[in-house]
Amino acid sequence: MDVKEKLLKLPTFTTRYMKLKMFMKSIIRGFINIKKWFFIIFRDNDFDENLIFSILYKKLELLEKNAEKNNDKNLKNIKILKNICMRLKDDIYLENATKEHDKRYHFRLEDLFDDMLNGFKKLRIDNAGYDESLNKCMKHADKLKDQDLQMFIHYLKKYIKKN
Repeated sequence: MDVKEKLLKLPTFTTRYMKLKMFMKSIIRGFINIKKWFFIIFRDNDFDENLIFSILYKKLELLEKNAEKNNDKNLKNIKILKNICMRLKDDIYLENATKEHDKRYHFRLEDLFDDMLNGFKKLRIDNAGYDESLNKCMKHADKLKDQDLQMFIHYLKKYIKKN
């Protein structure tokens, strides 16, 4: 191998410059990602399973923005996933399931808290069927959450298969 061939194999200034430029862009992108994700990760607790949905929601939000920019064909699936993930993150299934129950039995959460402060003296629920109705509502709330989880998994599989 002569000197000319050795010189051709050495990295040129432009390749070194391009590598340095790519390295700097990745560092900047890393700091931007830290800024985007800081508050999500900061709220992380080892015992909080709902934070998984907060992380997924944030990721889906970023995917949605990117898909809107690029006119991605998966935008509809991403929006559906994001909506389901928001419901799972907020976890208000029991609240929604007991609305009719609370109207029927004139139950207000504020009354319960007031009564807790007074040693449970005022609040007495003597209506017949109260416990049965509440159990039905709790089962219904569990069913709704399971349904959303199954739908989330279904659309996630659909989205992953397309990519």
